[in-house]
Amino acid sequence: MFLIIFLWTPPHFWALGLLSTDDYRRAGVPMLPVVAGPDATRLQILLYTIVLAPVGMTPSLFGFAGLAYGTVALVCGAIMLALACGSIASASDRPPRVPPRGCSRFRCSMCLSCSLRCCSITCWRGSSGSHE
Repeated sequence: MFLIIFLWTPPHFWALGLLSTDDYRRAGVPMLPVVAGPDATRLQILLYTIVLAPVGMTPSLFGFAGLAYGTVALVCGAIMLALACGSIASASDRPPRVPPRGCSRFRCSMCLSCSLRCCSITCWRGSSGSHE
């Protein structure tokens, strides 16, 4: 679980950083999009995602999680990989897309937190032995 979160965090923060590059620049925060530029950031997002997608499947492959987790991990990994490839393919100097109304960063982060919590409970309960 640690490795999944460790590999997931940078590409997601960098994607948000691409949306807020000017804010980070004005505040003097050295986020990757400010320091290395948007093209290098998109490449790093792709590289991390290429490593993350198979690592996300490991709990299911090693028997720590069930078929439902493996299916969700496979689909989400494929979607994230497609989005990372798409961000490089559509890279230009145009401003980034604004998320649809009602899709706030807070709401997305809360959904992620809940899904990670559910996965950790599933993995914990699925291991051998009694946990009562």
